[in-house]
Amino acid sequence: MPAGIAQQIQTAVLALTSVNQGGSWQQFNAPGSWPRRVRQAMYGPNLVPMAHFSFARFLFAELLSPLFLFQCLQISMWAWGYVYYSYTMVLAAIVLMGCVLSASLLHGQQKRLAAVANQTRLVPIVNKGRVHAMKSQHLVPGDVIVVQPGQAVCDMVLLQGNALTEESRLTGQDNNMRKVAYTPEHYPGMKYDPDLQRPCTIFAGSFIQQVWNDMNEQEECLAMVVRTGLNSAIGEHLSLLLYGRHNFRLNLTPEIKDVLQFIGLSFVSSAILLLVTIPAMLQRQLPLIYYYYGLLNLLINFADPILPALLVIRRVICILRLRQKQIFVSDSLKVAAAARLDMVLFDKTGTLTVAQGKLQGVVICERDELVGMKTDAIQWGSDMRLALALCSDLTPLHRNTLAGHPDEKKVFKSLEAAYLDRNRVRLPLRSRSAGQTTMVTMQVLRRFEFEPQFLLMSGVIAVEDNAGRNAEPQVLLKGAPQELTPLLGGRDKLPKAWDEYVIGWTRRGFRVLVFAGGKVNAASQPDLSKISLLNLKQHTHDIRLLGLAIYNNSLRADSASVIAELQNRAHMRTMMVTGDHIWTAASVSYASGLVKEGVPLVILDKTDPPPSSAPRQIGIEEITSPPQRLVPTSSSEPSWQSLLALDDAKLASTEPQLSEPAMLQSVLQSLVVAARMQSLQKAQLVKMLSCQGLLLPSKQHFKGMGHVIGFCGDGFNDIPAIHATDIGIAVNASEAALTAPIFTSDASAKVMCSVIMEARCGLLVANAFFKYMVLYGFLLSLLTDMAFFQTGSAALAISQYQVTDFGGMAICLAMAVTSTCTHLRPCKLQHRLMSWPFLGSTCAFAACATVTQALVVPIMRSLEWFNGEENNVAYLGTAYTVMVSQILCLAICSLGYIYPDCKGSFKRMAVLPILIFVSMLVFFFKILEPTLLGGDLLVMSVCPFKFRLALSGVLLLQTVLTALVQLVVIRCRSAQAQ
Repeated sequence: MPAGIAQQIQTAVLALTSVNQGGSWQQFNAPGSWPRRVRQAMYGPNLVPMAHFSFARFLFAELLSPLFLFQCLQISMWAWGYVYYSYTMVLAAIVLMGCVLSASLLHGQQKRLAAVANQTRLVPIVNKGRVHAMKSQHLVPGDVIVVQPGQAVCDMVLLQGNALTEESRLTGQDNNMRKVAYTPEHYPGMKYDPDLQRPCTIFAGSFIQQVWNDMNEQEECLAMVVRTGLNSAIGEHLSLLLYGRHNFRLNLTPEIKDVLQFIGLSFVSSAILLLVTIPAMLQRQLPLIYYYYGLLNLLINFADPILPALLVIRRVICILRLRQKQIFVSDSLKVAAAARLDMVLFDKTGTLTVAQGKLQGVVICERDELVGMKTDAIQWGSDMRLALALCSDLTPLHRNTLAGHPDEKKVFKSLEAAYLDRNRVRLPLRSRSAGQTTMVTMQVLRRFEFEPQFLLMSGVIAVEDNAGRNAEPQVLLKGAPQELTPLLGGRDKLPKAWDEYVIGWTRRGFRVLVFAGGKVNAASQPDLSKISLLNLKQHTHDIRLLGLAIYNNSLRADSASVIAELQNRAHMRTMMVTGDHIWTAASVSYASGLVKEGVPLVILDKTDPPPSSAPRQIGIEEITSPPQRLVPTSSSEPSWQSLLALDDAKLASTEPQLSEPAMLQSVLQSLVVAARMQSLQKAQLVKMLSCQGLLLPSKQHFKGMGHVIGFCGDGFNDIPAIHATDIGIAVNASEAALTAPIFTSDASAKVMCSVIMEARCGLLVANAFFKYMVLYGFLLSLLTDMAFFQTGSAALAISQYQVTDFGGMAICLAMAVTSTCTHLRPCKLQHRLMSWPFLGSTCAFAACATVTQALVVPIMRSLEWFNGEENNVAYLGTAYTVMVSQILCLAICSLGYIYPDCKGSFKRMAVLPILIFVSMLVFFFKILEPTLLGGDLLVMSVCPFKFRLALSGVLLLQTVLTALVQLVVIRCRSAQAQ
């Protein structure tokens, strides 16, 4: 907040008091020594600065990938060197379409984000006693404006009047907040701070539903601007997303480097093959054009140009398949990161649980004893009914219309209560003396709004309407048990069954609110405006317990199954990050399965330990020694000797013990619940758990735990955490969807499992693409080099290239359209291409193919009808037939590689018999009559019939054996996964 604004606010409040007593408006908010033009030059416009990139620039960024650059070079050489246009045109069209789709998604997200960040409108501004219309983008701190319903365009403090705002975009919770005018007397010794005096502050991004003035209905509601632009509430959330998000440079990520290393290894192997053939080419004194074609063949085949096109196709299919599940992707590259996740963080309210629980029942206090829970409103007692009606967050908008949560409306309706105006409530109450039910009208004289920064409670001061001037006002309070306990006289004054109800219901996952009532001191009655929640005890007496309200904090129907699938099947670490109380968070962690039954949960907190009568024993430890490290005891179902729950968001912030990297690392290894976490603290926790790290208050840099993290949240307050994670998902179509790379209208956390399964399938398919196309290019290079070595001439014609290229594309498309499996598998995927298992299988297949092609010439030379160079055509036809068979075996291995993580590949296995049948048909036709297929495609007509028949049988047997071996491997992998 700008310097001097706090003093200017106090001056404006005093000036308003003078105006209301008959003073002049000319002195209200006078310019003083700090003219407005100086402030405007210093703070700039009330806008969130965003870089507006054109669609062409996004498209250029997509094309600036090393793979696409390689492909463009290869396609150009292919079309120019071999005059091969049909295949290259298809590849170029596919790549361009995929890049256009990805660029349009990013460009659309930028426009939506800009529309949310910079909404401008005309605002009435008070200047020298007059009201002028001004565009909201010209507002600066210190301006006084007339508050109107609609979108708040800046952070402002109410100076006069009241407002009803809806802050779901900022908090993620669908609730309404009443805003009251700022009164310095309510905060003695404190300067105004928008983050502390929240009941007096209207934040940018919230929606103002209604404004009014309780003191004088004819007067307007006035507010002073305190923060604008990036310093406002919505600007702080969006600032993390505005810089460094779109990098238009050549970005070599670890994944890209891995791919380039794998392609580089393929280039080296193909170059070695070429070098082996050069001595034979020199010995034959071949023309220079043959060396040119050999080099051109090397540059084209070491990494087939179809690779980027196939990756684009697979990415588009993934986006469309997720869209069918109502999961929308705005950054397709983020989906690939989900395959590498090993840790998932969940927000609690709105993600794992419903947004706000409904009233389960009421426990009333009679004669200092708590009576059993009652669900019927008639049995709640007069005092409790009055407290429930007046201490609600409901506000009348107009006749017969209330603003507030639907569950509170149901309770208000069950009480048969009605608002006569904003401050008068009428409801039936049973008189204790007469024993009759009469209609009573209560006048609200003073409201205490909920202030989480100070006390977790709210309340009203009310008096019975038309009760006379001598009527004694009563105070009604609603709040958390730990906050109202001191007002009730401490734990010694509480009923005996307090622990049974309060702690017992909390441990069972319910939210407990305490209602209390008392009287206002006679000396304080003339000026109720001096009373606040901070000094309430000084101005009241006879505070007694009225009862308890039990709210159901129920889980969503599929939350437990999602946690179980991530933990037990995928072996991922799960964590809950919430702003709720630690007791509620702990109970939800047990109910959702984050913590297994019987596993102790150690709470790092400075509060008193719960009594021994608590239904679930949770130990409290002081942070004096590193907790025991997180150690799995079983490969099928992880369990830990102790799990930690952190209260009050003290990670690397205020606790000196947690400022040391060694202690912090020990805590993070076992942390499973983080409670009372604010928006930016969630992002800090994500950075410490990931590879990003964080600078600690001790000036030491914590390097991070190295996890690949996914975050699932539902509110605008989750945006910093969503942005900090490797993959962030916004559920329930919240405002976070505008900036999240993946979002859905569904409120279920099941979307995380769907994205992970789709990403894993996509990763396997991409790896299969690389393996297939690299080996496919290797087979082409091998055939060409062998042909140069044996015959001194090139091997393939354009028609042969077309058959193999389009056939290979068909096989890859069969892999691309495979669907995901129905559940997560408990196997760890091999993410890197440059890993020993992946390289080992690739090199083994390449070695077998090389040996097979090398044996073709000795075998043919052993035949009587083969006469060496006089039968070059026979050799070329045989070698080409062998290569086609090897490509078919490679297709079988590739389809088997992606099963069973891609369940659809099992259906695609039906393609293999068709391919085998087609191959047999081709061989059969070429054996009987070469002209039946429009030409001698396999160039086998010069070979004897018996040789062609034997070769066909051997290659067919090789293909069948490869399929059988692959089926055995699939069965073993499936059994291991079970």
